[in-house]
Amino acid sequence: MIRRGFSVLLALTLGWSQSHLVQTVSAEQEIPKGGPADMALVPAGPFIYGPSESEQKLVLPAFYMDIYEVTNQAYAKVKSHQYSEGKGNYPVVGPSWYDAQQYCEAVGKRLPTEQEWEKAARGPDGLRFPWGDLFDPTKANTGNRFGGMTPVDKFPEGRSPYGVHDLIGNVWEWTASEDGANKVVRGGLWFDSVIGTKASYRNSFPPRKHLEYLGFRCAKDAKP
Repeated sequence: MIRRGFSVLLALTLGWSQSHLVQTVSAEQEIPKGGPADMALVPAGPFIYGPSESEQKLVLPAFYMDIYEVTNQAYAKVKSHQYSEGKGNYPVVGPSWYDAQQYCEAVGKRLPTEQEWEKAARGPDGLRFPWGDLFDPTKANTGNRFGGMTPVDKFPEGRSPYGVHDLIGNVWEWTASEDGANKVVRGGLWFDSVIGTKASYRNSFPPRKHLEYLGFRCAKDAKP
């Protein structure tokens, strides 16, 4: 009787395990595979959006985000652009919103919306900064610590939960989103304080502006 009961229990356990495994595999199959090598996958699902006083839960489909800000070297391969020697791996600055949009389209991508940008920065749990809820000056180029821009891969420990680098500080980044006649920018820049570098902080500029502290990165739809 004991042996028979054990057999029934074992069968039920194996049956549950196989069923659970199938469900897990099916869920994983919904996540796009083989994405671009220079981009990070941000899975579909809910995330916390907005500053603490007006946070809300939004849901986005899966998308890819550039791991790094577009660099001088990368930009110069697509559009006419001159930069100082040794600055190839620094973020490109100066392109207008239209220039940034054209670059992204030329490489088969697009500008991210500000909601996509914020999810890529904060993760599903709504972190205040890409690395956590406490500000850490060693994980981003902020507060004028370096007197200017730094290479896009200088702060690997400051990357977001999805592996996206340099989302805070260094240079503002254009997004596809509008704020009246302006275009929304995200991320703050190298001389901003703590408040200006929170992942929920936003600003906006006229789309034709060419500013020496304004760059961008690209996004791309992710399909199963």
